[in-house]
Amino acid sequence: MSEVKVGSIIRSLDFAGNDTCYMIGKVVSILEGGDLYNCKAILKVWEDKVDTTTRSRDFSVPREGLIFADDVFPGRVTVLA
Repeated sequence: MSEVKVGSIIRSLDFAGNDTCYMIGKVVSILEGGDLYNCKAILKVWEDKVDTTTRSRDFSVPREGLIFADDVFPGRVTVLA
């Protein structure tokens, strides 16, 4: 995985091993010694459909490797650009 840094566009899966539900966002800050990414939401996808029923929200996501099952299902956080 490419290094996540401020300005990176990332995809963050909602559930380990399920790539049908995720958020795409731009990293605006990195907190707690590099363990938490704060993102400006760009897109929310739920069950392979763009979610238009709720407004996309800003979100935070822990660095990959800090959540249960990250070792079994790598790729929870992916740098897109």
